[in-house]
Amino acid sequence: MRNRVTPFFLVILAWAFLGLLRVGECQVKVLTGEYAHVRERIWLWEMYDTITEILGPSKQKVLLVQNPTFNWPTKRHVGSGPGGKLTYAEFMTDLEQRFGVRDNVVDITLKAPGSDGVGKPSILDASDQLIEKRWLGLLPVKFITPDEKTIDNYAKFVSLVDQKFHDIRNTYGDQPEWKAFLDEKHERSTKLIAEINAIRIQETEEWIKQQMVTPVRDDKKKKDLFGLALKEEDLVTEHVRTNVPGQTGTYERVRIADTWAANRRNTDFRAALAVAGIKSGRDLVKWAENLGKPGNIGPNSPANVGHFQSTQAWKSVQRRALASPGGSGSCT
Repeated sequence: MRNRVTPFFLVILAWAFLGLLRVGECQVKVLTGEYAHVRERIWLWEMYDTITEILGPSKQKVLLVQNPTFNWPTKRHVGSGPGGKLTYAEFMTDLEQRFGVRDNVVDITLKAPGSDGVGKPSILDASDQLIEKRWLGLLPVKFITPDEKTIDNYAKFVSLVDQKFHDIRNTYGDQPEWKAFLDEKHERSTKLIAEINAIRIQETEEWIKQQMVTPVRDDKKKKDLFGLALKEEDLVTEHVRTNVPGQTGTYERVRIADTWAANRRNTDFRAALAVAGIKSGRDLVKWAENLGKPGNIGPNSPANVGHFQSTQAWKSVQRRALASPGGSGSCT
């Protein structure tokens, strides 16, 4: 593999798509995207805590809506807090669809960021707790917000929740009884959003490299794989420090324009790209920069489209947070 940039670290501590988090005496393997997923769960808690505190647990219709008479206990979403509000530990258990399950015991050691005062536990501490429990998968949107019939994907769900938070902040943010509470929520959620987007950038760059060396199709299984079928040794890469808070090491990023420049006369390289519908360096850069965007040049899998939509939604959430007063993201 061609590498024109000297790695910052002499030892690579993480492969693409692999994070290593030390928990107790063992090491838990965590995909890059899963570090974002746990922070997205914590962000949802901040939203739920805000909405239920101000509107009341039984009146909010966005997140884990109360339904005390539902036949299935897992879909009642009634907690032990005031008015049936879910505690942080109950909320996280409910996101896993485990709250109300017979013999399941809520882990009361789970604590929300800042719940012990003076910024403790931190976002990193709370994230590590969820990772240790392996509560880091994709979230079931229809389970979380069943009353919103038009919300049929994760990107729309994130935008809906964010809009609700800003509506509440715009309405109640100047009221003395809520100002400090909402300012704190805004600061912490802004920091969470920044971390989510930084991690998602790394996840995307890792995925681009993976897609570049993946075959276009698996003929034996008659299955499209949506890759470019390039040789890994033809890629020009660099190692950059990880974006994941609390982690060390580097990940490998492809230098797209340099890769094209280094392979202008490589007939195998050009032929592979031609099969994928990519005929120029500009096409290759466009494919990488817009991977997953509907109508993008080259192969575009349904998974890429879903990831692109979610990534765009989180970018929009961050722009809105930073445009709001107090959006510095300095709270832990």
